[in-house]
Amino acid sequence: MLLRKAYRFRIYPDATQEELFRRTIGCSRLVYNLCLDQKILERERSRPRKLSAYDQMKELTALKEECEFLYEVPNHPLQQAIHDLHKAFVNFFEGRASFPTFRKKGQNGSFRYPDSKQVMFEEDRIFLPKAGWTRIVMHRPIVGRHRLRDRGRMVRVGADGAGSDDSGQPRSRRLDRPRKRSGDRFL
Repeated sequence: MLLRKAYRFRIYPDATQEELFRRTIGCSRLVYNLCLDQKILERERSRPRKLSAYDQMKELTALKEECEFLYEVPNHPLQQAIHDLHKAFVNFFEGRASFPTFRKKGQNGSFRYPDSKQVMFEEDRIFLPKAGWTRIVMHRPIVGRHRLRDRGRMVRVGADGAGSDDSGQPRSRRLDRPRKRSGDRFL
């Protein structure tokens, strides 16, 4: 069994960084909803074309020219929102989830930086693109820090702080016996 670790830390942005994070959350939601609407309209056409994630990412530049405020936020979280939408469609067509719905303000208030090379951790701060260095409280050290940078790490920023997902070196853990559920307790 592979064991993945995720680290969750509290960040303390200043007023301008907090405003940037809120704008990024809103712009990611806008891009997600526009792409979902575009995919729904394409499905209803008489001769629909298949829109891939990369087709919609190519159209992101044209959208940025129409809505200039999209230039103020980092590009990678907007592309990640498009990837999330297409992953939701894959899950729907494979029977693992319901049809993707539009995102609303106050729900899923977070965004992710998928490129781990742009994010840097130091002892008491984290570097995020366009936001710069932000204070962070790291209550435990990140294990395998040098491997995280080379493998793949996503940093999620939301209302409750920042988190780092270690999808790098998985460690195996042997379970002697499977857990059995009895009432509300695990045995």
